[in-house]
Amino acid sequence: MQDDQSGARYALGAILERFANREGDVDGVIAVRANDLSTAYAYLGLAQLCLDHAREPEALKWAEEGLWQFEDDPDERLIFFASDLYRRTGRKEDADQLLWRTFERHPSRALYERLKSAAGKNRMLADAVREPALARLRAEIGKSARRAEMRWFSPDELFVQLAMAEGLLTDAWDGRQRAWLQ
Repeated sequence: MQDDQSGARYALGAILERFANREGDVDGVIAVRANDLSTAYAYLGLAQLCLDHAREPEALKWAEEGLWQFEDDPDERLIFFASDLYRRTGRKEDADQLLWRTFERHPSRALYERLKSAAGKNRMLADAVREPALARLRAEIGKSARRAEMRWFSPDELFVQLAMAEGLLTDAWDGRQRAWLQ
């Protein structure tokens, strides 16, 4: 019974959204989509809709709300969207803080690459990303309790991947050895 109601709600929402789109009623589309914000991706869709219609402040509002609602289970697409929007609106520090805060809690290669990309070609800034990121992962090597919280890779695997990508082969090997010994 619940699945039937859920399917009917979805179908009704799609119909209402089509009507609003046909009328050019962006507020109507937003209202329809705001009825189902059960995923971070739904927030991303709403934020992107607002941005597509030159509503940057509203896009940022939806993105930030989604980041807050799904803080414990972040969607990197929403994180990257918000980070890019922060940069676009001149809030570089907020963008960097968001990326670092997320990396601290849920490190990933994509986050690391985004942090490095934000550093640009400035070697000192790139080192200021690499060193703390690798140190964070190095500190977690062999800690099985943290592995349950990691999404795709254990800290050991991610450390080795990033160290190898940076050409730090000795560090990668040492990290692998430490993981095996623990």
